[in-house]
Amino acid sequence: MTLDHTIEQSILTSNIIVDYRENLLIEFLKPRMNIVISNLPVDVVIGNIAIERKTIDDFESSIIDGRLFEQIRILKQYQNPVIAIETGMPSRIHVNSYYGTLAKLVKERISVMRYSNIEELGGIITFLARDNQSESKIVWKKDVDDPVRSVIQSLPGVGTKRTEMIMREYTSLREFFNSDIERLQRVLGKGLGERIYRIINQKYK
Repeated sequence: MTLDHTIEQSILTSNIIVDYRENLLIEFLKPRMNIVISNLPVDVVIGNIAIERKTIDDFESSIIDGRLFEQIRILKQYQNPVIAIETGMPSRIHVNSYYGTLAKLVKERISVMRYSNIEELGGIITFLARDNQSESKIVWKKDVDDPVRSVIQSLPGVGTKRTEMIMREYTSLREFFNSDIERLQRVLGKGLGERIYRIINQKYK
């Protein structure tokens, strides 16, 4: 079974995808709900929410070496980007640099979440996932459901299960057709996501 197929099957019963390097979060979440473990550019994806987790030491290091700016760029590819920062104060940078970075995150429209331990962060993630799953069930109105499904399923390689995945991720056809390639690949897998992106964006001669 391929990784993409595993994601496709699991996302129908859970909308949490966790990066394989997040061992502590995986250990907390796995007994509590069905999660997908994958290779992600961020730490956790919950529907259209992307979370990057930082211990206070890692947050400080990412400011010093400049990694944070690339991570901000990646996060902003998602509709609701979040940086979860462990509580505490940095010890290697001036407090003004710390506060200035937090201010920059706000200006970049990235939500900042503070957590004291993995259990607290895992609990928040669990409730975000449940809320997101409930919301995704009522996004599409009954009177537009069938035509929308017909349009999506007309795309090559998109069957019933992938249509469900798309309708859980996107709130309208406009949002789906305006999606960037990274988001399509996250939802549909690398190969099919790239193929659908080319079809949607192919210019007429």
